[in-house]
Amino acid sequence: MDEIFSDISLACSDLDEKKIMTYLINDLSKIETDILNLSNRCKLVKLMDFGKSKQPLVDRLTLKETPLIVKNESNDEICDELLFILGILDRYTAVFFGPDFYVSLCRALETFYMTLSSYLKCQKELFRVKSIDSLSIKSENLVINTTKDLTSKVHEIMAHLGSNEMKENTENLKSTKRKTSFNPFQELRLIPNLVYAVENFEKEVTTLSKMASNDLTVDFKSNVARDFKIDFKKIES
Repeated sequence: MDEIFSDISLACSDLDEKKIMTYLINDLSKIETDILNLSNRCKLVKLMDFGKSKQPLVDRLTLKETPLIVKNESNDEICDELLFILGILDRYTAVFFGPDFYVSLCRALETFYMTLSSYLKCQKELFRVKSIDSLSIKSENLVINTTKDLTSKVHEIMAHLGSNEMKENTENLKSTKRKTSFNPFQELRLIPNLVYAVENFEKEVTTLSKMASNDLTVDFKSNVARDFKIDFKKIES
């Protein structure tokens, strides 16, 4: 933990970490909207492809052309954006800017994992529509890099926030009269939400692996960083 949470705040003193995290959260919300739109297109294609009506599809939907195949461009663009944000979050989870930063980071991570879950649900729709059994190379890299690299660090962050060491730091901070916006209990309450987001993502990976030709769950199943305990009574107190 000491290496992961080494203090490099002096080297990054020119950055406003909270503003960056807020930007990422807003950007992820926009990406999730794009994912939902793509997912709806997949469902539309499925309905059009397997509809019982013999009337021409173009006449039924009053479209100039029938979008029977979902274009890969939208999927690739979304994946590129998620890979870019993954790289940013991966860097931020490897350093420690200070306790105030945890709240923004945890919220950004939670939003990222929930967005990934939506993305994987969309991939399942693509599997059904296109009758494929494997992700694109970009999508597979997104899943593997998240489970292999980012999730390990996230588990260590959650373990750190739920540890006795964090509790001792909280008590020390409360005993001082330093002016700070740090609210440790607010951060601790973020842990259950983040745990749920990560577990929901892993559930979607597991479901998708059953449909795919290759197992995408190997990395997070072998991740020893996920074997940690959190005192939830302390969070609720």
